[in-house]
Amino acid sequence: MLLLEPTSPLTTTDDIDNAIECLEKSNKNADALVSVAENVTAHPKFCIKLDNNKMIKKYDKKFYNINRQKLDKAYFYSGNFYLSKVDSFIKLKTFYHNKTKAIISSKAKSFEIDDELDFFIVEKIMKHYNR
Repeated sequence: MLLLEPTSPLTTTDDIDNAIECLEKSNKNADALVSVAENVTAHPKFCIKLDNNKMIKKYDKKFYNINRQKLDKAYFYSGNFYLSKVDSFIKLKTFYHNKTKAIISSKAKSFEIDDELDFFIVEKIMKHYNR
């Protein structure tokens, strides 16, 4: 079963073919595959909360002030595609479980169109890469 979201138009047929091949090669180690991208600009350790007066509050246990290069890599679901073996999806009704494998999408392919600015950015990327 393959789910493609229309808000992620930068996914190519090669991406889908590679994902299917990757899941097939996983044998019994993985029953699903989702696309992820590295979270470079908004690492969780740099997230904060704001109170009602817009005062900065800790998001987690403390405020972090470290160089990005020293952080462990963090990823987010890029939304390019979600792939699952049919029997696993019918049984679990989700793509996310302990037998889900990630395939890393490039930064250029990880944009989703959720508003007018996103559309502008994706349009420029498509023109630049002749898609």
